[in-house]
Amino acid sequence: MGLASLPARLKEELEEVEKYILGDAHMVADYHLAWAEELKVRYQEIANEANIELLVREEVGEKVFEGTRRCRCF
Repeated sequence: MGLASLPARLKEELEEVEKYILGDAHMVADYHLAWAEELKVRYQEIANEANIELLVREEVGEKVFEGTRRCRCF
């Protein structure tokens, strides 16, 4: 599968989601909060500084895939 082109603003927004999952001070946008909470519950036992970026990237990939599937693009 190829790469998706995402809005530049997501870089900072996803960093805030990462902080939220790790329990650090954060400024998660309201529109990401429900998803961030799902991820926090799912990964609270295994998330750490070393793997958090990969975990969130994998989840973003799942969102992109689901969106393309629903649009029947894939």
